[in-house]
Amino acid sequence: VHADNARIAFNRPGGDHPTMLHVYQSWVETNYATQWCYDNFIQIRSMKRARDIHDQLVKLCERAEVDLDAQPEGEVGDALRKAVLSGYFYNTAKLQATADYR
Repeated sequence: VHADNARIAFNRPGGDHPTMLHVYQSWVETNYATQWCYDNFIQIRSMKRARDIHDQLVKLCERAEVDLDAQPEGEVGDALRKAVLSGYFYNTAKLQATADYR
């Protein structure tokens, strides 16, 4: 029951990606507290992996001179959806031996 309530509290419209982003941002606000993960029924190991990936992405953006603060606060959801969908583009079809795409 408590885990279900925690899950409902983190739920965001727009699907799993906005929800996971909200969970990560909430964890960052607690200064990466392990106790916060236990209290919210979230695996600390998964959150540490997410932090490592976040740090890698920040470093890549810095090397590519991408301004991470350029996105207005109200448009984060749209930007997130566009980023996720652009990543899916190259996986939409696979060239088969018969020269067909599936």
